[in-house]
Amino acid sequence: MNQFYFGNLSSREWSVLSSYATFICSQEPMIMNTLRALFHRCIVAGVIISAAVILLAQPVNAQRPSIADLQTSIADLQAQMDGLQGPLDTPEAQVRTALDILPVFQEAVARSFHKKGEAPANRTEAGLTSMSTDTNTTFITSVNIQNGTIIVTFGNYADASITGQTLTFTPYESSDLTVVWRCGADPVTPGTALLGTAGGGTTAFYTAPTIPPSTYPDPCILTSQPGSQADVVRAQVRTTLDILPVFQEAVARSFKWSGEAPASRTEAGLTAAATDTQTNYISSVGIQNGTIIVTYGNEANLSIAGHFLTFTPYESVDQTIVWRCGNDPAPANASLLGTSGGGTTASYVAPTILWSQQPDPCILRLQPGSQDDVIQAQVLEPFDVVETIQDAVEVAGATLGSSNQPIPPINRTEAGLTAFGTDTVGLYFYSVDVYNGTIVITYGNQASLRISGETLSLTPYESADGTIVWRCGLAPYPAGTVLMGTSAGSVVASYVAPSPGMLAKYLPPNCRF
Repeated sequence: MNQFYFGNLSSREWSVLSSYATFICSQEPMIMNTLRALFHRCIVAGVIISAAVILLAQPVNAQRPSIADLQTSIADLQAQMDGLQGPLDTPEAQVRTALDILPVFQEAVARSFHKKGEAPANRTEAGLTSMSTDTNTTFITSVNIQNGTIIVTFGNYADASITGQTLTFTPYESSDLTVVWRCGADPVTPGTALLGTAGGGTTAFYTAPTIPPSTYPDPCILTSQPGSQADVVRAQVRTTLDILPVFQEAVARSFKWSGEAPASRTEAGLTAAATDTQTNYISSVGIQNGTIIVTYGNEANLSIAGHFLTFTPYESVDQTIVWRCGNDPAPANASLLGTSGGGTTASYVAPTILWSQQPDPCILRLQPGSQDDVIQAQVLEPFDVVETIQDAVEVAGATLGSSNQPIPPINRTEAGLTAFGTDTVGLYFYSVDVYNGTIVITYGNQASLRISGETLSLTPYESADGTIVWRCGLAPYPAGTVLMGTSAGSVVASYVAPSPGMLAKYLPPNCRF
């Protein structure tokens, strides 16, 4: 039987091998802190040690390598390993990890500003924990907020060239109080002032970064994101959705007050000039007969600079507002906003950015996340409309019966709505019906094929004093209640479960078990 030399290593040979293994482990403490680095040197180290074992595991009667041979082989392998770089070995990549946690702090600053009209002086005023070192990652030792400015300090396992150095994100405000971020030494976005200037309270101040210029992504908010150039452009276009609701709500509010589409920003209750809205990648947001026109510029990629994306409003038969984004198809069973009133009517404006740069459709499928996340967002779309219909059912219930013995309306007409379920449509649903008080949403139009044709219901129950409690989808039966209409002994609502294809994972949390 062969006896292997590996089992008979001299103490000096064991010392060489074990010292080298210890050296490898000591070189990579960050492996314990970031999974993205794990595959790199961990695998390389394993290969090197395996090679050393094979080198040593020779039969006793074979040519045995000397200690010098072993040390030379290890030195050659070490040189090869030193020439390799992992995904987070460079200081530039380590600096870029700040962008992963940045949105939490930007949202905190913006939320505080919109509530108080001034820049938050520190983390506490921004609604965060008090200590900057409460934020600690593999390459970041602290994240501070000073008068709205976010200051990220690098350290821990960061490269020596950035250890103790900072990258800053300074907030500015456009004329209509849109929050715009200046990353490090990037230029100031035209038409903006330091956050808090308009309110006259605590105002942000610019703090220059101290990280070396060679590590600085420029501009760092989006163009530094991984992926192709097309991915970067789409990410810049996607920032439109952050500010879009303000303009959609302004148009909807004006329409409900006047019955027609607002001709301009002023008629929609906003400041006058389209350039009053400026962000890192948006140079203006105009309103033309209800249509929102977003023009890209400032730090935007040259392929979209000067081009625009449009959001055109339509109205359903019951005047629910549905938005058409860019080149998406016109919503089914809907007319341009203002048609029913006969006054100023919206007009469709085709976008000039390329189809490939637009999400399709862009309101919800643009959101990051899995396909399930996208479907969940689509399922939520009709809930704003449903609140109005719930109110109509409750009012009708008290009218048909009484406040403490309500009787559910048998259909939309009895609830004081237009006759047909298809009179209420959206991008992702094509009808909302009422059957004995129960509201049934049917999904379709531009919805994912996984939920197209599927239904979700909200069933009304009554408490002892006639208060209506709504049961959504698969949610449990509301304790202490009976189906609406039970106390009056007349028409009684009936529970309707979601259709089989409307899986629980697609439903909002309050519609599940």
